[in-house]
Amino acid sequence: MKKRLAVLIPLTVVMAGFAVGCGSSSDDSSSDSGTALTKAEYVKQADKICSDGSAALTKAVADATKSGDASATDPTKFTQDVLIPNLQGQVDDLRALSPPAGDEETTAKIYDSLQSGIDSVNEDPKNLNGAFNEASQLAGDYGMPACAAS
Repeated sequence: MKKRLAVLIPLTVVMAGFAVGCGSSSDDSSSDSGTALTKAEYVKQADKICSDGSAALTKAVADATKSGDASATDPTKFTQDVLIPNLQGQVDDLRALSPPAGDEETTAKIYDSLQSGIDSVNEDPKNLNGAFNEASQLAGDYGMPACAAS
């Protein structure tokens, strides 16, 4: 079990690098109307989604380690059962935000890169190493520090 935890904890650090976790951002300032946000508003909402995702992954690792259930600490199972749904939910939430006027292509490129990483890891969990580097770089370049954190 210690060997599994030794793999699971670094796995979580990698995932948190671009942890766009599950659930929706229920922040009152969300852009449900389709109205484009200012860049500052967009970054604030996107980074909240990413921060919430990172927190959800950290909690999932803590819960898995406390459970004592060997299957809960299996890196492949964790990736399939927790990581992929977490990231997919966040991509969906991020894409639901209306980007600032003129930034639609830039933000789409960030989320397309993230989706590509998700698809690669979903196909083979061994692809996790480096799968989200480009998305993290793009998010950082755009000014979303919580989404780019490594």
